[in-house]
Amino acid sequence: WEGEYFVNEVNTGVIEVLKKRIDWIAEIGCDWVEFDNMDWVFDDDLRSEYGFGVTIEEGILYSNTLCDYVQSKGMKCMAKNTTEGVAQFEGVLYESYADEKSWWDTDGTRSFLSAGKLVVINHYGETQCDQVYADYLEYYGPGLSYICESEPDKAYKHYNQTMN
Repeated sequence: WEGEYFVNEVNTGVIEVLKKRIDWIAEIGCDWVEFDNMDWVFDDDLRSEYGFGVTIEEGILYSNTLCDYVQSKGMKCMAKNTTEGVAQFEGVLYESYADEKSWWDTDGTRSFLSAGKLVVINHYGETQCDQVYADYLEYYGPGLSYICESEPDKAYKHYNQTMN
């Protein structure tokens, strides 16, 4: 996306900048912090295209250090598009599309559900929201939260809004 950036080094003060942002998020009363684009560190194509040098281990440490800080502020951590290296996170959110479903680590998703953690799928551009939700439930079982952008309704439909 235009205007998005990847962390190239985790030892440049970026953690302190993000802690200030987390402080503000806590001050305004948020319950959760979503860690957007967490899968960047595992993507060799992005690594090659943008030339960032953060190792997988550094990326995991970076996310977990920030999650520790979020939790110290009384909030929960929501992983985005991956469960790898984030066992301490309380939930995960995935983005899916009509032509791209369950592209993520499904075993990791099931492990989060089995642990009673929140799993949310935001699904975009769909004409059959009810059927896709039924398909996801058949695959993952109960406990899954699902938000679908319904093309016919030009609106978002929310399913299983209960939270832990």
